[in-house]
Amino acid sequence: MSGADAGPPRGLLALQRAAGNAAVVGLLRGTGHAWAREPGGSGAVREPGGSGAVREPGGSGAVREPGGSGAVRESGGSGAVRESAGDGAGLAVQRMWNGHQGSLDGDGDLHMGTQQSDFGSQSSQGTLSSQASQQSSSFPSLDLFNLAWTPYQLSRPRAERDVREAQAQAMAGLDTLVIPAECEGAHPSVPEGAAHPDADYGDVETITVYRDAGWRPPNTATRGGSLQTSFIASYHSAYFNYRVELANDAASATHINPEMLFRVLSQTPRSNGRGSQGRTYLFEHRWTPNPQYPWAPGVNVSEIAVRHGLDLDEQLGPQEHDDFAALPTDATQPFVFHVEEDRSDDRFLNDGRRFRSEGAFDTAYLLAGLTGSTREQTGVSRPPLHDRRTAGRSTSQAMAGTQAHEWMDAGGSMGGAPGVLAKYEWCHLIGDGDSGPNIPNNLVIGTNAVNTEQLAMEIGLRRYVRQLSTEGYGIQLRVRATMQHAPEQAGSDMPPVPGNTPLMADWISYEITIVGPGTEHLVHRQIMDAQRGTITESEFAFLQNTVELGIRAFIEAELGAEAESEDEAAVGADVEL
Repeated sequence: MSGADAGPPRGLLALQRAAGNAAVVGLLRGTGHAWAREPGGSGAVREPGGSGAVREPGGSGAVREPGGSGAVRESGGSGAVRESAGDGAGLAVQRMWNGHQGSLDGDGDLHMGTQQSDFGSQSSQGTLSSQASQQSSSFPSLDLFNLAWTPYQLSRPRAERDVREAQAQAMAGLDTLVIPAECEGAHPSVPEGAAHPDADYGDVETITVYRDAGWRPPNTATRGGSLQTSFIASYHSAYFNYRVELANDAASATHINPEMLFRVLSQTPRSNGRGSQGRTYLFEHRWTPNPQYPWAPGVNVSEIAVRHGLDLDEQLGPQEHDDFAALPTDATQPFVFHVEEDRSDDRFLNDGRRFRSEGAFDTAYLLAGLTGSTREQTGVSRPPLHDRRTAGRSTSQAMAGTQAHEWMDAGGSMGGAPGVLAKYEWCHLIGDGDSGPNIPNNLVIGTNAVNTEQLAMEIGLRRYVRQLSTEGYGIQLRVRATMQHAPEQAGSDMPPVPGNTPLMADWISYEITIVGPGTEHLVHRQIMDAQRGTITESEFAFLQNTVELGIRAFIEAELGAEAESEDEAAVGADVEL
């Protein structure tokens, strides 16, 4: 091989033609596969650490160098290498390969890269950061990866079907993992690794991450198939998505060792691009058109669904009816939302939801007002000058230093944990991101689900506040709630709240109106069950887009302008999680 063509060959066949079979064998063995024992039954054993070196039998301690050259490193610490007859091309290839690794693409082409490029700190890819590299100490007995073994190898080892099935079964058992809770705390950082829930990780506080429901194990049906040396799966917690490498130990027969860490490749906020901030149902969900809804004759329901942000791939299929359960609905709802059968998201109180018409709410509100059991706030949405944390706007401090869930059960059963929503929260009638005041009259107890329902509409409207304000218009919010006393308000040791008024919302009416010179245009009104349960990402998207479509229609029809929306990340509510 001349200096002119010293670059890496394009595929194993090219390498075979250029340097012979010995070079191919040497190159494959040089990648450090645990399965690559020396031929001939000599009893030689490959050295640990992924170097590809092979210890000679007989107790001499000599170590044969990788690469097919036949060179043997003398024992005794001298490091001397004894050359033996062999195919020189194999040694040349090994030298070229030194410090590199490669992969075969779908066309059989060989692609080279350094180990550092694969596992170096790459913040843009969400791979290990300097912060994350310190997290291994959080798992006292799991503080070592098999770092010398890189899962991205040139070739996967052939394996008998029962071995491949054992690997697939081992992967299937990894439906949940745990990470240190501090990685999703006040200052989130990428964890270096995730542990098996049954592993010994000491007294460290952890968060469970769940493998995405769409995961599928490797196919083991192919005759003469290969073991997977890299198999990446997607997991999620309440707030973040994770990509985790399941192959973690080359010394294991299945390349999977539940007693070792699994490398976390990335951590990204679980917003799904729609702003829900990880507050919706964790698992697989579906939607269907509501047959009780008064659809206009000949209407294209699929087109309406897409316009309202629903994904056609998430429409319930004819073969999926036994796998999903419908959430409560009524004839006023165009779409029905579904969750996995027998798989509840225990962050939510339950799957329940009540419905009430606007007229029924208005009547109930008048009656509740006779006993002082109502709250009302009206204001025009405008972005706050400072975020909640910078400005020190604490809902807990505003409510006598208490958390909402404490008023529902002083024993803490309704509370949350790092990375887990409390079932009840202090809900702003006019949101903090709309400059709603942080005062008792603007705060009510509601479930995390109703808070998320309102968040969907808040994000939708906030995207157009700036454009409307430049045209002399504003988005007015009128929010009213009927109230009840929370369970712990009666005879409780909890501190008194201003006015000793009922704290728990029963129903909330949320009205969005565009106001301006001689204009008062109702965009949307939502009557919300303040004690509702599970909400899915599809319902969140539907509500957000319902509000956005109403505002965009006004801008285009009444102002003769093109609607210009702000980025969701810029208007996302600083919700108290």
